[in-house]
Amino acid sequence: MIETKNTLKIFITKKFCLVILLAFLAVSNLTFAAEVICDSNDNKTALVIIDMQSYWFNRLGLDKNPRNEQKVKNVIAAQVEAINKAKEHNLQIIIIEYKQFGDTMSPIKDAVKGYGNIRSFRKEQDSMLADSNKERTDLVRYIKEYDIGNLIVVGVNGGACVAKTLVDALGANCRVLAYSNGIIDANYTKFVYPFVGLYEPMLREDGDNLCGKGCVGRFRETSSIGDVDKAMASGNENTLHLIKSEGPK
Repeated sequence: MIETKNTLKIFITKKFCLVILLAFLAVSNLTFAAEVICDSNDNKTALVIIDMQSYWFNRLGLDKNPRNEQKVKNVIAAQVEAINKAKEHNLQIIIIEYKQFGDTMSPIKDAVKGYGNIRSFRKEQDSMLADSNKERTDLVRYIKEYDIGNLIVVGVNGGACVAKTLVDALGANCRVLAYSNGIIDANYTKFVYPFVGLYEPMLREDGDNLCGKGCVGRFRETSSIGDVDKAMASGNENTLHLIKSEGPK
């Protein structure tokens, strides 16, 4: 019973910290850049894989914990499944890497090997759309060139780089689906996985969310690969509204 109470206490504390972090993001992102990256008529979909570099898992040696190790295996497996779905539907795949922290992990690289519709970009800031990223211009040009309006997002860390990218993408008029089984946060002693129901500020439909009333209806969160497949299968249509978001929990 004591162990159960302690586990529950740790979970609640961890979730509280993540909610506080996301609330901070809301305050720090109240004003967005005027640039509209995703036009309302851009309906093509891309899978975005953020910072899946070994560094984020092994920097503190916490990946050696058996439970954390299993969580990393699970998130990689979920991402590989999403990659295979994207390949089936001939979608663009965007790989984002934090500069100076190594290459994307081998299982992810192996899953995309030989696939033509893929581009990699490096960044110097948490968000892939941060103004100061040197390759931001190339990334934005790529999104516009392929008429991408829907982003299915996976990666690490859920409460940092992934969250900030979601915020900026919504602020840039993109539609976003967060695949929670493909998102992990390794900034805690016990890795947070799956990242389900922790984007609450984005999910409120009363206008009190990370990008104001403008992102209502443009964000969904799911742990279902079936929902991901449904979104990918739409081709040039927006099916985001067909997916019922799971959060908050």
